[in-house]
Amino acid sequence: STSSNPLFEETPPTITPLSPLANALLIPVESDIVFRVTDNLTGVATSSVVVTINGELAMLDGIGQSPTFSAYTITATTNGYVVSINPYAYSLPANSYVTIDVQVLDAVDNTATLSYAFQTASENVHNISKTPNWKYTFLIPAISEATNSDILELETNTFNENSEIVLTKSLTIRGA
Repeated sequence: STSSNPLFEETPPTITPLSPLANALLIPVESDIVFRVTDNLTGVATSSVVVTINGELAMLDGIGQSPTFSAYTITATTNGYVVSINPYAYSLPANSYVTIDVQVLDAVDNTATLSYAFQTASENVHNISKTPNWKYTFLIPAISEATNSDILELETNTFNENSEIVLTKSLTIRGA
C-alpha cells in the first residue's frame, strides 16, 4: 500500500496559529508571532519556512530576516516544530489588521500555505531611547525590555493601566 510508504505521501503539513490566534482582536503591538507546523508521516523541513508579516519578508528558508525579524526560535515538537518570531524592535503596527502568510514543505516537498490575520491594539508606551522607537501596548512589557537610562513615554490620552510596578533599573517614565 502506498499510504504507509512516505515516498508516496501526498498530504501537506499542517500549519496552526498559536499566538495570536486567527481573527484575534486587541493584540499588543509587541506580541510574538507563534505557529506550529506538523506532518505525521515524513516530517517537516525547517529550512523551507517562509513567512511574511503584512507583506514584509520575516523568515526565508527558516532564517529570520535581519534586522527587522532577526529574533526568532524554531523548537522541535512531536512530528514538527513551533516557530516564534519576535518583532519587538520592529513592533507591529498599532490599531491595524496584521496579515501573516506562512509556507512550508514536508520532507517530500508537499507544500502547505496558510494566511491569517488579527487586529492589534493601540500603542500607549514608546521607548524613545531606541532607534526606531520601540512601541508597546502596556507599560509592564515596555519596562521589562528597557535598559538602564531609557526613556519611556506614555500617551496620556489613552494610558489606563492599573498595576503595581517595582523598578529594578533606572528609567525615566513620562507623559507625552
